[in-house]
Amino acid sequence: MRNTLKCNITGAERVTNVPYLTTRADRLGITVEEYKENYVAKKTLADIKVEIAGSDIDTVSTKYGITVDTLTGYINFNGKNRFTPTMLVTA
Repeated sequence: MRNTLKCNITGAERVTNVPYLTTRADRLGITVEEYKENYVAKKTLADIKVEIAGSDIDTVSTKYGITVDTLTGYINFNGKNRFTPTMLVTA
């Protein structure tokens, strides 16, 4: 098995190493396989957060053809801080 991560949004792949995967998975309390299944590239994640701030999470999830729960999961698995959709409300 190659140590690659594939972004669930863009499909882009990158090579990684076992210690990185193990550290990330351990931090989240999940397996390496679960981490790989929920991986989103850092730039893509940043772009998604900007899109959510500019509109709303429902619109962004529809754009990418995934559910709000899936999108929220991607953000939480890949970001450094816990995300809740209300964090980006700009009232």
